Amino acid sequence: MAEDQTFQLNLRHAQRCLVEIVLSPSSQLVGHTVRESGFRSTYNAAIISISREGARLEGKLGDVRLRAGDTLLVETDQNFVQRQKYNREFLLVSSLQDSTPPNFARAPIAFLILLAMLLVASFEIVPLFQASFLAAGLMVATGCVTLDGARRSIEYPVLAGIGASFALGFALAESGAADLLAGYIGGIAKGDPFWALVVLYVSTVIVTELITNNAAGVLMFPIAMAVAQDGG
Repeated sequence: MAEDQTFQLNLRHAQRCLVEIVLSPSSQLVGHTVRESGFRSTYNAAIISISREGARLEGKLGDVRLRAGDTLLVETDQNFVQRQKYNREFLLVSSLQDSTPPNFARAPIAFLILLAMLLVASFEIVPLFQASFLAAGLMVATGCVTLDGARRSIEYPVLAGIGASFALGFALAESGAADLLAGYIGGIAKGDPFWALVVLYVSTVIVTELITNNAAGVLMFPIAMAVAQDGG
């Protein structure tokens, strides 16, 4: 990895990102060494690794003679893909997701938003659920988080799992299955609240191996309530 090359780019740390490039057969870079090609000065991008036929090339990158189909890992600015995506020199220009270093310039603003959210929720001015939504909106509005970054951070499969577990939880409570399972747990614990808690805990741990932690909590809640009521 030629990481020393990245220090020669005229870019701030938070402006950088990693991009993969595949050289086309018609590229003028083919047949030249990295040093001869003047890649860094031409594209304002530093080659930090080269892969050929699925294997990373060893040795000094400056002496590597480029071939068609070589995959270059380069560090460059965030607009590189937009500028070069139609360049006939390259078969593929693809940015690596989340490769941009975090920008700490707005960290104080983010911290103040977090603090305000906690204070507003603690003094019960606004419920925590609404306060967290307002804080998320402020994070986007103040530029602490980009809209694309906020959209990508939403884990839709997790939300779907939690939503489905609400339905299962209600079904357990309404159908009497929760009371039935509570009876089994009570039978194992033999009326001892401590052992009832241990069995409930172990059962929840097993469920978390099958679904997410949040969904497991929602699913096991009616069973826990039934166990508590059954044990008085």
